[in-house]
Amino acid sequence: MLEQMGLSATILRPAYFIEDELMIKDVIFNHGVYPMPIWSTGSPWSTPAISPG
Repeated sequence: MLEQMGLSATILRPAYFIEDELMIKDVIFNHGVYPMPIWSTGSPWSTPAISPG
């Protein structure tokens, strides 16, 4: 649809959202361990836009 309208776009497909950190907050703070596999290259993280309101 975007191509038909003459618009270009980049589609981002993050594998992980920053908000997911809340699930492991206690492990990070109480044990000093980050239990997610980020490998040596990291992970494509994102955070959704929050609308004011």
